Amino acid sequence: MKKLVFILLSGIVLSGMLALLWFNTEPKQKVETTIDEVVEEAVIPKVLVAKYPIQAGALIRAKDLRWESLTSDKGADLNEVFLEGFIQAADIEGSLLTRTVKANQPLIMSDLIRPDQSQYMSAMLSPGMRAVTVEMTLAGMNYDMLRPGNFVDVILTSENTHASNQGFGEVNKHATSVILQNTRLLAINGTLTHLLGGSKQQKGTEDLAGMRETLPVTFEVTPEGAQRLLLAKQLGNLSLILRGHLEQDAAPSESPKTLWDEQLSDNHHPSGKPEHSVRIFAGAEVRTQERSTTR
Repeated sequence: MKKLVFILLSGIVLSGMLALLWFNTEPKQKVETTIDEVVEEAVIPKVLVAKYPIQAGALIRAKDLRWESLTSDKGADLNEVFLEGFIQAADIEGSLLTRTVKANQPLIMSDLIRPDQSQYMSAMLSPGMRAVTVEMTLAGMNYDMLRPGNFVDVILTSENTHASNQGFGEVNKHATSVILQNTRLLAINGTLTHLLGGSKQQKGTEDLAGMRETLPVTFEVTPEGAQRLLLAKQLGNLSLILRGHLEQDAAPSESPKTLWDEQLSDNHHPSGKPEHSVRIFAGAEVRTQERSTTR
């Protein structure tokens, strides 16, 4: 009996030892450590795009543009676009657009001709047109009321001395002629557009106008128009007549006839003036001598 109990106790102890050994030798469960990976978001550059369609030949204004993220569907080269942080929209104001752009289309550097580039003025000219500059008096240009981009008519006022039809001395004749119509002003005193310099540059123009009697004005004309303008400058005084905004696209009307002073006022008609001269005949020679009106 004791022997049986001993055997049972020995079996229980042996079983406990085997169980303990099995637990100690079982592979430990791996503890997985989750590492939160920090994913950096890709930086998407922003570029200047057109807010709405802009026609070729337009002068760029800052309000025509906005910043937009550059996506792959736009297909623009980073070396050609205007990137935010490297340039401001105001920096390209006054630049001339060389091709039509659509709404939300990025502007590229080759699309623009900047004001400091040598071909800027020539790029502003319409096909077949020329640029010519003449000195204008402040009175002739409406005392600085005109601006680049305005359309004007150019009037010549001249004075000439003519012999009287009756042979009684010489008379001074005045006349006005419209030599150019619907002509665009490209620049006034070197200012191409109000977008370049703003009010500060305009103030400088006014100060300069106060010190000078004339200012250079640049016109967009045909080759024949350039000849007429330069010749008219030598014949008398030029005046610029501002055209209305709705008339800028109208075709030039038939050139008005020259207006003479006698047509405007009877006081300037030669036949209406009292004569104070006599004709002296010496053979085939006829000469006129003014008589004194004093007594």
